[in-house]
Amino acid sequence: MAICRTCQSDQVPAFLHFDRMPLAGAFLDGPADMSSETFHPLTVRACDSCGLIQVAPMIPPEILFRRYNFMTGSIPSLVEHFTDYAGFIARELKAANVVEFGCNDGTLLAALGFLGVRAFGVDPAGNVLELARKRGVEVEHGYFDEAMAERLLMKLGPVDLVTGSNCFAHNPDQRPILRAARRLLREGGLLAIECMYAGDLLEQLQWDTLYHEHLVVYSLGSISAVLGQEGFTVVDVDRVPMHAGSLRVFATPSGPSVRPGPRVTRMAEMEASTRLNRSATWREFGDLVQRRIRDVGEVLRQRAESNTVWAYGASGRATMWLNAANLDFVRKVVDSSPLRVGKLMPGLHQPIVSPEEFHREQPDMMLVTAWNYFSSIRAKERQFSGQWVLPLPSLVFQRG
Repeated sequence: MAICRTCQSDQVPAFLHFDRMPLAGAFLDGPADMSSETFHPLTVRACDSCGLIQVAPMIPPEILFRRYNFMTGSIPSLVEHFTDYAGFIARELKAANVVEFGCNDGTLLAALGFLGVRAFGVDPAGNVLELARKRGVEVEHGYFDEAMAERLLMKLGPVDLVTGSNCFAHNPDQRPILRAARRLLREGGLLAIECMYAGDLLEQLQWDTLYHEHLVVYSLGSISAVLGQEGFTVVDVDRVPMHAGSLRVFATPSGPSVRPGPRVTRMAEMEASTRLNRSATWREFGDLVQRRIRDVGEVLRQRAESNTVWAYGASGRATMWLNAANLDFVRKVVDSSPLRVGKLMPGLHQPIVSPEEFHREQPDMMLVTAWNYFSSIRAKERQFSGQWVLPLPSLVFQRG
């Protein structure tokens, strides 16, 4: 019997299932890796009690993140996002010292340092942490838990802000993170979490981000429940465009004078009126997803009979589209990250190539698997004269 990871309810029906999927970020170094590649079932459920969207089975993090291939600094829109966020932290929150868990390549840390904020990062992925060190920022290798918090207290003392962006949901148990944050925060300090928002997932049919690395997707209601279990109260919330729609939640240790702000109240009312936290809503979503996967696969397979088809963006979303729709006719996948170019995609093993190779060969059609970054991709690839194909939020064909 399935049990909700947050509230332990047994009312967590499945709304999406795939019998066999590779790990979305498990890029292969070459053909020699194919024999050891692993595949797993993937089931997505919605809790009818707290609203938590949850992915199963849980793959151990030491397997998922042994060699992490996502680099924040390679995506211009994310660099812009973290530059803006650093300005908000420095000017609006007036934080003097900050700890970021899941700091990746140090993009936010560097932006904070430029503004005079002392920032320290923690990340379990050693390969991207080396990139952060090359920026000259202060980082520690490991998981953000109570033991790490004690080490950081010795170095920094209590801090004004603990923050994490698009990494909180990667952890099978969030309690160590929240306890570490409580230990590190000064009195009146803030915990800020940026995470994918279930509301945007629903509105834009973003099924392609529901892979094993993303163990959960939060609504305001479900993340408030998680935080409340560890003695935090959500005091403010905002919707930000990162990753095609995210929440930025601010919480502080609970106390007699701590109350949710007006934006928290308004969003909670909106979620109730749209039934965002009800499993019936997500069953309808699952039906729409299956139809979209089928439509994209059928249309592109027909077009591929007389056109060369590539994909743009070697992301987890690409792994999901290629494998769920069996897009074995897609010849290559374009990506600008040096951590991915030269590798093979999980599952169907398309080679990942640089934008320069794309410019030389010019396929007829380009499936934009990184559709959430299409505006910046199109601006960068103005010379492409073929056809762009966007699978979400609607299936759209655009001439280059």
